[in-house]
Amino acid sequence: MLSPDRFKLFGERYTHKGKLFTNIVCSKEYEDFITKTLSSLPTKVTIIPAGLEGRPDLLSYAVYGTPKYWWVICEANRVVDPFEELYSGRQIHIPTL
Repeated sequence: MLSPDRFKLFGERYTHKGKLFTNIVCSKEYEDFITKTLSSLPTKVTIIPAGLEGRPDLLSYAVYGTPKYWWVICEANRVVDPFEELYSGRQIHIPTL
């Protein structure tokens, strides 16, 4: 089992029903880490085609061959709500993994 200290650099710690957890996604440290990591990767620019709007999982599948990297596309483009922000015709950056 992984230690809860693995996230000691990120966010604040909370307890819920006796379990310790760390909120890393809303922390400044996480944002800085993701920004630094993604900005170091080469990217290609693409336009969201019709039929894939609001579907970062399908974009991930089309680009990477798997839907599991949908969050990389959202983070690289600062997308919070993919249903509103990933519209057909929008230009986005796709990090090369």
